[in-house]
Amino acid sequence: MLTNPLRILVVDDDKDDCFFFNEAINEININIIIMMAHDGEVLMERLNDTFKELPDIIFLDLNMPRKNGVECLTEIRKNTILAKLPVVVLSTALNQSIIDQLFDIGAQFYIRKPIELSQLINSLKQAIDYITKYRISAITRENFVIYGDNKLL
Repeated sequence: MLTNPLRILVVDDDKDDCFFFNEAINEININIIIMMAHDGEVLMERLNDTFKELPDIIFLDLNMPRKNGVECLTEIRKNTILAKLPVVVLSTALNQSIIDQLFDIGAQFYIRKPIELSQLINSLKQAIDYITKYRISAITRENFVIYGDNKLL
C-alpha cells in the first residue's frame, strides 16, 4: 500500500486522450497526483528543472509534435539523473519494430491505447502495480505490451 501520493506525469498532445487517462486514473483506488505535459519539449523542460520533484512514473504518448516519445525516452535514458525513471509508452499503433525499439531503449511497458475505459483502467493498474511493487525495468520482451485484459502479453 502506498503511503505517499504516487506522482504520475502524463505526456500527451491529445486533449481527449488526456481526459480519458484522467477518468481511468480516478477509477484506480490509490493516492495519485497527476501532472500533465502536452508535448515532449515541455516534458524535458520539466524533468530538467532541478527545483521540481521528479515523477514516480511517466506515461508517455508515442506520437507527439516537436519531440516524440522515442526521442524523449532516449533523452531520459541518456541522462544519469533521469535514467532510472519508470516510463510507460502509450500509443494507438501496434508496430512491432517500434515496440522492439522502445523495449531496447528501456521503456518499462508499452500500452496500446484502448477504446474502452475499463481496458485502460486495467492497463494502468497493471503498469502501476508492477512498477510500484516490483521496481522492474521491463519483464521480458514477450510481456512488454499491456493490452488491458488483466494479463501481460
